[in-house]
Amino acid sequence: MKKMKFTLIELLVVIAIIAILAAMLLPSLKAAKDMAKRSSCQSNLKQIGTCTVSYIDDYANWLPQNRPDNNAYWRWLLSAYTNMKPTSQTDTILGKGIFKCQAWFVQGVNTLDSCGYGWNQSHLGYIGNAYAPHYVKYNQVQRISETICTADSTDWMTTAPGTWDYTKLYTPNSTNFSGNLPVGNRHGGGLNVLWLDFHVDWMPQRTMMQGKNGDKDYYYRTTKLTGT
Repeated sequence: MKKMKFTLIELLVVIAIIAILAAMLLPSLKAAKDMAKRSSCQSNLKQIGTCTVSYIDDYANWLPQNRPDNNAYWRWLLSAYTNMKPTSQTDTILGKGIFKCQAWFVQGVNTLDSCGYGWNQSHLGYIGNAYAPHYVKYNQVQRISETICTADSTDWMTTAPGTWDYTKLYTPNSTNFSGNLPVGNRHGGGLNVLWLDFHVDWMPQRTMMQGKNGDKDYYYRTTKLTGT
């Protein structure tokens, strides 16, 4: 029996077809991977929400808070309700597990600062800083379904070395970002949010930046402005 052989043209045609199929499939594979990271992030936030509920129950309705000298402080407070065993407030384990967004990565950032989640510290509690309340009671918050607890932090300067800025949750009215936006968008042009009624959902960056009722920081405030 005579053996059949590929001609050079036939081989090139096969390679071209494979390349076309790969080009068609790669965007779908990337989209599926991005969606998996979004789902993983939302799962983390739901668990953070469960920890926050336990903290509120144990501390007479007070919410956790952050502090200027340690922006992992809120994670330190909530870690007591996880299976983590941090040895101190600066233990790098506080940048892992449920405190780590799988879609957030900055080259050179140490694990304590590379969590990708920020506490709504300017309105929910920021110890030792004059511009924010130090302690806030949960039952004093208006419209808990529209008030952020924690969410994806900003994505600006994604190749810069580590900084505490990456663990803060900036408001839309925040400034000085060299033309970048203070609200994250790494999950398909938006961010995952844990609200204070402890449901989790995704919001487009542009929607968060616009706010509501004429107030750009509406979703962050514990007392809502009525606007127009």
